[in-house]
Amino acid sequence: MKLLTLALTTILLCFVTAVPARDRVTVSIPENHPRLVLSAEDIALMRENALSGREPWCGSWQELQRQLEECFRPGWQASVYTGDNSHDYYLAATRDGGLARDLAIAYHISGEERYSRMALRIIECWLAPDPLPGASFDPAVRYPNTGMEVARATFPFLYAFDLLCAAGQVPETTRSRFCGWLRTLVPHVREGAR
Repeated sequence: MKLLTLALTTILLCFVTAVPARDRVTVSIPENHPRLVLSAEDIALMRENALSGREPWCGSWQELQRQLEECFRPGWQASVYTGDNSHDYYLAATRDGGLARDLAIAYHISGEERYSRMALRIIECWLAPDPLPGASFDPAVRYPNTGMEVARATFPFLYAFDLLCAAGQVPETTRSRFCGWLRTLVPHVREGAR
C-alpha cells in the first residue's frame, strides 16, 4: 500500500515540479482505495444507475458489456509493447489499459469476478516482460513527446489498479510489481516535463 502511494505521489510530483510555484495545486491522496477518479459513493451511484433499467445508463451498461465480451473470446490477448518507441507504447497501453479500466468498472457494477480476473490478467501481462514495458525508450526517437505519451497511456492502468485494489482483487505480489513498473516509467515522464 505504501509503495503504491509512493509511486502515485512520484508520478504526480513529476507534473507538479514542472509548474511554477504560484500555479501549483496541493494534492491530497486519500489513504484507502478508490482514490484516483471515483469515490466509493461514485461507484455505488454508478452501479445503481447502470442497473436501474433507466436510460441512458442501462443502454450504456449493456453496450459496455457487449464491447468487453471481445476480451473473453478464444485467442484474445493483451498487446504488450516493450520496444523503444513511446508512440507505439502509447497505442498498445491505451488499448489494454482502457480495457483493464473498463473491466474493473464492469466488475464494480456487476460483481462478476470474470471482469476483475480479466482486468488483473491484462495488468499482469504488462508486468511480465523483462525488461518491463517502458524500460528501453530511445530518447532520440520521440522525446519530448515520450513524457506525455507515457503518462497518458499509463493512467488507465492506474485507474484499473485503483478500482481493483478498492475491491480487494490485487495480490500483494502484483501490487509490488505494479509499483516497480511505475518507477520504471517515472524518468520518462519527468524527462518529458522539462
